[in-house]
Amino acid sequence: MTSRARRPSPHWTWPDGARAAISLTYDDGRLNHLDMAIPDLEQFGFRGTFYLTYSPDARRSLHRWRAAFSRGHEIGNHSYNHPSKEALSGFDAGDILAEVGRGASWLTENIGPDPERSFAYPHGQTGIGAGNVDRDAYATAISRYHHVARLADGPPNDPHDVRLPLTIVHASGFDCSNGSLFRDMWNYCEAAGSRGHWAVIMFHDVIAGHHPVGNQMSRHVHRQLLSYLRSEKFWVAPVKEVAGYIFQHTNGGGSGARIG
Repeated sequence: MTSRARRPSPHWTWPDGARAAISLTYDDGRLNHLDMAIPDLEQFGFRGTFYLTYSPDARRSLHRWRAAFSRGHEIGNHSYNHPSKEALSGFDAGDILAEVGRGASWLTENIGPDPERSFAYPHGQTGIGAGNVDRDAYATAISRYHHVARLADGPPNDPHDVRLPLTIVHASGFDCSNGSLFRDMWNYCEAAGSRGHWAVIMFHDVIAGHHPVGNQMSRHVHRQLLSYLRSEKFWVAPVKEVAGYIFQHTNGGGSGARIG
């Protein structure tokens, strides 16, 4: 008689008895990440994950990104050219492998080697080819260089679903044009805390003003979030660090990419 694998206990044990893991991620290598987001994170004792592409801003600030990397921030791969959904519809398996690989190589050469750095899907788009339906070729390309890829939407992640060789993790962004404020991020983190899950929050611009639009976040609200995370029992760490902890503490891990 073949025994069935038993699913682990639903509540995960995080470092120092934390209620949940929280990763703060920032897309596109914006200058305001260097000027505002990173100083705020470091003031509160946190490190973030910053997804870079081969952009003019990133190239002009490589010395600052290398310094951030040396201080413990994750500098992740957001592809080389940040292709649009329309561009991806014309890609085949070789094209996406080249796009992901060039991004990974550029970071290794200009930021430094990091075999654990993660990937973030540009625009949260997970497919290539006609209709963007080919997810397997995209996931296969990512898995050549990374163990973790971040989406752009979805609920907090159950750590029991984080598996090698490639795991796809959900993230949530908060669109200020729709009235999202600190309370929405609080609710998202509390949902993770109630289940012992892993919440991944996605930012684009962090601005000094109090009237952000679209996917901008005011620095005031950014700092409000960091203060809350500091005061509660959360483990705040880069994507690669949380994923690595889960990989190390998962028994009988399993394999295969889990997409969205």
